Amino acid sequence: MLPETVAYRGLKELVGRRGLAKGLMLPSGLVLIDGKGYDAVTDGMAIEAGQPIIVVSVSTQRLIVRPDNTIAAELAESLPGTPDDAPPAASAGPLVADIPDPFAE
Repeated sequence: MLPETVAYRGLKELVGRRGLAKGLMLPSGLVLIDGKGYDAVTDGMAIEAGQPIIVVSVSTQRLIVRPDNTIAAELAESLPGTPDDAPPAASAGPLVADIPDPFAE
């Protein structure tokens, strides 16, 4: 078993975090999490550039990621004008803007 370094502990803290694939991952590539780039390997499937990802584990100093197919990721992708590297929380806004106000006169 390898000794647990400070860098490895830092990577382990990213498990469960969300980000974006910087380029096509077949199966490895760069992912962005909070604007910082990390080497990552997919959990067995190709991931397109710009696709939301979620970190599922760490192995040999690399993040293991899967496509993030949660509703939060889908909503963030559907919002117009969302920068490619913006986290979903940064793009929060009204999900439906065309609903009339029932209390407006």
